[in-house]
Amino acid sequence: MLVPRLSNETEAKIAELVKSSLSTRQESERLLEQAKSRVEQLIEEAARA
Repeated sequence: MLVPRLSNETEAKIAELVKSSLSTRQESERLLEQAKSRVEQLIEEAARA
């Protein structure tokens, strides 16, 4: 399978976008876990009330 060679600029931009995507995904996973924990906390507090 032949893969076309891209310019260094294009390859650098793709690498930057991939890194950004991974970082954003990690942040979204962290925020989701934080939100889940907060919802669980609020449910527990409401059950005690």
